[in-house]
Amino acid sequence: MSARGSADASIDVSLPGMPGGAPGGGAPPVPTPATPVKQPERNRGTSKDGKARLPDPVGELRFRVTLGDVAGKKIGWFTECSGLQVEWELYTYDEGGLNDYSHKFRGRAKHQNLVLKRGVTYEDALLAWFQQCRDHAERKDITVELLGPDGKPVRAWQFMSAFPVKWQGPALNAGSANAASETLEIAHHGFKENA
Repeated sequence: MSARGSADASIDVSLPGMPGGAPGGGAPPVPTPATPVKQPERNRGTSKDGKARLPDPVGELRFRVTLGDVAGKKIGWFTECSGLQVEWELYTYDEGGLNDYSHKFRGRAKHQNLVLKRGVTYEDALLAWFQQCRDHAERKDITVELLGPDGKPVRAWQFMSAFPVKWQGPALNAGSANAASETLEIAHHGFKENA
């Protein structure tokens, strides 16, 4: 037999479990497409619909602020929202003769002001609400919703009895290429998480 092999030699390229070639040689069979392996169900997600057992964190870029009408005008859209923070005041009491630690007691809850920022447009509702509260604070409930990739709310916080305490306009600069923005700082009576 030569190095190339004889002309009538055949090679069986079938794999175990596959139908072999025709008896006595011949062309190998054409492989059939493999049955796809069933992937395990994806048990992760951002919604509370019960299908996801493991929660996925969501990005902070999708949110919605619901404030309603202010001075008969819609507020519009915001590019930033900050101030979602609460902490307890802490009181410390040093007991005489006890040098290992100090007693710590919880006081009142301290809430930061909610700060909303957006680009300046012809809508002047933020400043109008601020001016409207000059003599008497017109309080409103504000809802901030964090949205998932599907646009559905993942978490929502409602700020009670909110009213504006500071408005800041754009920093004008002839050499700047940034968009002009305005900021409204809002005081409130605390927030609760909506289910």
